[in-house]
Amino acid sequence: MTSLDLRVPCVALFVALAASTSAAPLSWTCITGNYAWAVAVSGNGHYVIAGSDDGRAYFFETNNTTGKPLWVIEAQGYVRHVAISGNAVLAAAADLSGNIFLLQHDRLGQAPSVFRSDSSVDALVMSRDGQSFASGHRNGAIYLFRTSKGLDPVWTTYLQGGVLALSIDSTMLAATSARGGLYSFETSKSTPAWTFRDFMTFPFVATSKDAHRIVVGGSDGRVSLLGESGKLLDEHNLRGAISSLSLSSLRNRVIVGSTSGNVMLLSLGEALEELDSLTLNTPVVTGAISENGETICIAEMDGTIHTYGESLANERWTYATSSIVHSVSISDDGKTIAAAADSGKIYLFNEEPNSNPSRATTDVLQATVAVAACIALLATAVIYATVRKQRLQVKQGI
Repeated sequence: MTSLDLRVPCVALFVALAASTSAAPLSWTCITGNYAWAVAVSGNGHYVIAGSDDGRAYFFETNNTTGKPLWVIEAQGYVRHVAISGNAVLAAAADLSGNIFLLQHDRLGQAPSVFRSDSSVDALVMSRDGQSFASGHRNGAIYLFRTSKGLDPVWTTYLQGGVLALSIDSTMLAATSARGGLYSFETSKSTPAWTFRDFMTFPFVATSKDAHRIVVGGSDGRVSLLGESGKLLDEHNLRGAISSLSLSSLRNRVIVGSTSGNVMLLSLGEALEELDSLTLNTPVVTGAISENGETICIAEMDGTIHTYGESLANERWTYATSSIVHSVSISDDGKTIAAAADSGKIYLFNEEPNSNPSRATTDVLQATVAVAACIALLATAVIYATVRKQRLQVKQGI
């Protein structure tokens, strides 16, 4: 092999390094006192609420550089569910002791309003406009709240077997039961508008913007599309069990992950059209898609966070947390991403231009290292080729 032959893989190596994913735009981390289970970013990307097994809920401003929370709420049990409105005027947190805390942005630092129930909270959702929110409990109770009325429930109903998942918009609430099936409610009524009967449980549910389509993820690996009156319109099977489901109602796109490591991007219409798919090395734990559909975030069991553009073929960056990531959330524009991990850490990534000066430095450093590696490899190749040529000449008596 000549020195020219060895330059080719060197150039290929440089191209590969130059084309690799960018450095993760990590802005800050906050370490809580125990496992961090839940996180939610406001639609405008300005604020984050997170919950931890240290019995606290944390409220952050995203543009700070230290990760110090603006507000820490002391709960009475593990805080594993949080929610926030699009404009961050309102946020909510729930603990496993059955308490729900309502946080109002104009009352930062003051004691939050509290609703106390007699059963653990297993689901908590808030409409994008912040006008309604709901909680689902292990004893099957569902409480529907109007924020204008504070923490006095507008109505209460019960599902047999307990509540697994909730999804809400301004007019509709979807709920799944631990005994199987889906229930669709108008937010003004406590009796279901329709039900979808199935022995299979659906740990995940998401509602389209017009509430005419509901997507559920099943423990058997099926992702199902339901129309009005609960008509089954389409299904896809990812194998394993569905472990993550998120919907962009603006773009009508759904990102789904399973315990088999499969990830699928679907278009939501009269059917579920597969746009893209991939398989990760370990099971998917959680995932999210931005409202504008331009950013997808997936966390797998080995602690790696993967972030993609509109296509799963366009991986923008990865970040290794070395800990199970239980929850990720993305702002509407896809620029701000938060994650909560078993290590107790809350991570904030911000892709806004110039929002993280260290990112540019990291990218330059990576490029410099890549160039240096190529130069070193090329120099080694030239020396090797020269020495080899000299030895051949000696052997041939030249």
